[in-house]
Amino acid sequence: MKRLVLAAVCLALAAGGARAADFSFDPATVRFGYADGYWDHEHRWHAWPNPQEAREFHRRFQDRIYGYRHTRYPNDGWRDDAARGGAEKTGVRAKSSGNDPRS
Repeated sequence: MKRLVLAAVCLALAAGGARAADFSFDPATVRFGYADGYWDHEHRWHAWPNPQEAREFHRRFQDRIYGYRHTRYPNDGWRDDAARGGAEKTGVRAKSSGNDPRS
């Protein structure tokens, strides 16, 4: 019985860790994601490690993704939400709808 419980715990831990193992970086460090990379919480720019990880991050974390390259936005896409009033008040939209007149 102890072995069965131990095996179940190990399996649960392995399954829970699989999400983080899908990335070569920690997704929690991403503050703002763009088509060409992301800003971390320390205001450091990172290119996506590879196209597969970029697609997977975009799929899973749509709330932190903006639909274009970071250079298309003011301040290279860095947003100081406290100083600027948040994305909602600045007119910046996450994920392009394809109807953006700025494109």
